[in-house]
Amino acid sequence: VLYNSIYFVKERQQIVMELCGKYTHTLKAGPHFVLWPFYRPKTYSWKYFVTQGNNVVPVRKLNQTIVLTKSEVMDFPKQDVISRDNARVTLDAVMGYRISNAKKMIYNSQNLPYMLAKLLQAQVRNVAGTLDVDSIVDDTTALSGIQLSLNQIAQRWGVTIEKVGIQGVEARQLKDVLAKRKRAELGNKEIIIQAKTTKQTTIVDSEGRRDKMITEAKGTLEQSISRARGTAAAI
Repeated sequence: VLYNSIYFVKERQQIVMELCGKYTHTLKAGPHFVLWPFYRPKTYSWKYFVTQGNNVVPVRKLNQTIVLTKSEVMDFPKQDVISRDNARVTLDAVMGYRISNAKKMIYNSQNLPYMLAKLLQAQVRNVAGTLDVDSIVDDTTALSGIQLSLNQIAQRWGVTIEKVGIQGVEARQLKDVLAKRKRAELGNKEIIIQAKTTKQTTIVDSEGRRDKMITEAKGTLEQSISRARGTAAAI
């Protein structure tokens, strides 16, 4: 009983305690004495992913009582998304997070890494759907704006999202997609040039007809004046 009643909690660690199944308090860094078996630590289990070589494999952590509040980095399997111009792109995302509230993490979430992974996948898919493939390939920071929206949701689970980044981008049939975009851009430029040429031709023709009408009107006016002067002189 004495052995199970004494806890030495290290820095950046927390233990959630329960009295007969009900939450009572959280043990933080330092020595603590509780009356076992009435007070028991709350256990939790995780299933997350780790990178081994070129593969991302799942790892299960069972029956843990110590909650680490250090900053951690979570890797995820590669995800296929569809860009705004209907190009298929594979993204390799990584997330940095920190548990800020052990009580919320244990009681408000079940398998936190899995929940964060699904939330990140949904947010990345939504943001990537609003970008063109060249924007995703050339500037991966365009996807970093999802950190704020992720953090607002994760706060309910006692988690602070510190960083969301894209460490790899693979575009399938990228050459065909970019070639198609290039052809479309060239087609648009050709249409614009033809429209400008037609506009200039129309303006020149209109100005020529206007000058012709003005010249003819001046000639008719001069003839009328001459005839009137001749008639006046004859009279």
